[in-house]
Amino acid sequence: MEILRFENVKFIKEYDDFAIDKNEVVFVVGKSGSGKSTLLKLINNTLQMKSGRIFYKDKNILNIKPVELRRNIIMTSQENFLFDMTIRENFHEFYKLRDLEELTDEEIATFLRITNFDVDLNLNVEKLSGGEKQRVFLAIALSLDPEVLLLDEPTSALDNKTAFDMMKNILDYCKHNDITLVVVSHARQLVDEFADKIIDLGE
Repeated sequence: MEILRFENVKFIKEYDDFAIDKNEVVFVVGKSGSGKSTLLKLINNTLQMKSGRIFYKDKNILNIKPVELRRNIIMTSQENFLFDMTIRENFHEFYKLRDLEELTDEEIATFLRITNFDVDLNLNVEKLSGGEKQRVFLAIALSLDPEVLLLDEPTSALDNKTAFDMMKNILDYCKHNDITLVVVSHARQLVDEFADKIIDLGE
């Protein structure tokens, strides 16, 4: 079943038409500056296209309230917003914003383990490296059970083995929970191993 579709979309660059099916793992590749990160931002309406149409479950995303859209389509990037609080409190704050029941420490640790991050939940996120913050936000995003998860260079700060292990964990979780995954990555090993579909933006 189709979950996302691009038709005649133009921002600065023109994007070829494509469709993404539910529960599909799609990797977006291309040279720096080819519009990969922009494509993700267009999907969850962080950026608005100049022309064309993007459909989410056959509904034009411009006709969906941004807050509602971003509850279902969550994007993580290399610079994500986290509160100046502990890791535990960050999970709790994001859950309060959605009026959801807070996770237990055990549940939080489970999602952090998916991102290969075993850490003290009492640690303030400001003490973490950029890559560690990225993994905390990714764990939060996974826990919120989106229909579509957009990942912008999720393994850029990781060594090859950790990157491979983390992506395998994420893909296993997404497949099991019917989450569609769209990943921007320069890591050819990950693309070759995990992609159901590749969107190549070229130069």
